[in-house]
Amino acid sequence: MYIDTNVLVYHLKTTYKPNLTFKASAFLRRVETGQYEGVLSTFVLLELVKAIRKVTVEFEHKLDPSIWKTDAEAAVKWAYKIPNVKFIDGTQEVGRVLIGQPLLEDALATFQRFPGSFKYDGSLRPVHDGLYPFDAIHLELARKAACSYIATFDHEFEESRGYVPVLNLNLGV
Repeated sequence: MYIDTNVLVYHLKTTYKPNLTFKASAFLRRVETGQYEGVLSTFVLLELVKAIRKVTVEFEHKLDPSIWKTDAEAAVKWAYKIPNVKFIDGTQEVGRVLIGQPLLEDALATFQRFPGSFKYDGSLRPVHDGLYPFDAIHLELARKAACSYIATFDHEFEESRGYVPVLNLNLGV
């Protein structure tokens, strides 16, 4: 089960979106106890650092860079210690598939396959609703690592649901 970054963020930053913290923590407990085998990638960890910085600065209003740097470092160290999680870094052989340079080409093709759509928000500004480039990389990593699902809270994966199955944690586990 490929674990999307938001699952880790909601688990760690408990005051950010407390209604999702419970769901994220419940899912991670299932990974820790072996109900699911988790998969994380270096891409997830990069996004985790970015998300920790964003939540720490923009939501918690802690502007001292040493705070978000310390939080981000602790988050990455914690992620490496989650029981029943294996890490893929985008270069090693996973099963029979070598993940490397073709990963980016495949992710670009996936990104183009699922272009999403545009809507207008309340201010009549166009807003994209669909897959983001990093999400396309996550999809390809999950597919190449033969993950049964991507566990996420993001609705952006909905369009690609048939490509790699999506476990939408907003709907429960």
